[in-house]
Amino acid sequence: MQLDDLNRRIAGVTDTSSEFYAHLELARLAITLRRQVILLQAVSHAQADPDNPFERFVRELKADQEDIDALAADLTAFLMRLSSLQLDRSHGVRDFVFGSSEVDRLLDAIALLQGLGKLALPEARPADIEIDITRHLDGSVTVYPALEAVTA
Repeated sequence: MQLDDLNRRIAGVTDTSSEFYAHLELARLAITLRRQVILLQAVSHAQADPDNPFERFVRELKADQEDIDALAADLTAFLMRLSSLQLDRSHGVRDFVFGSSEVDRLLDAIALLQGLGKLALPEARPADIEIDITRHLDGSVTVYPALEAVTA
């Protein structure tokens, strides 16, 4: 794909201060925040209803998690496809002339696209919170208040 075609199709993809990169960062932050909200809402609902069967608690938490995982997977797939694009210089009337500024622009764009692939990788970081759950013999569950995670 030619660099100019890519810029026409995805405005701002070669400029890290563009709206494209702002939207990308907002999407990543929204997914991270949604993961935390899902968990905290599940804990809140479980604490409000002590008769909530453990199986239902886990099933609902898993369903919400699968939805957000699917969204994250879609974003990752998009970024990986974008990062693997093969860029080519523009071809036109001046095909025999290839200026240094055009070379620099193409190399910068390639580096940015390859960097998008790194953004797609899941972040490996310790949990922010720790939530203890006790399952009773009758199937109900007690969820204790969230605490700051203790790292070893």
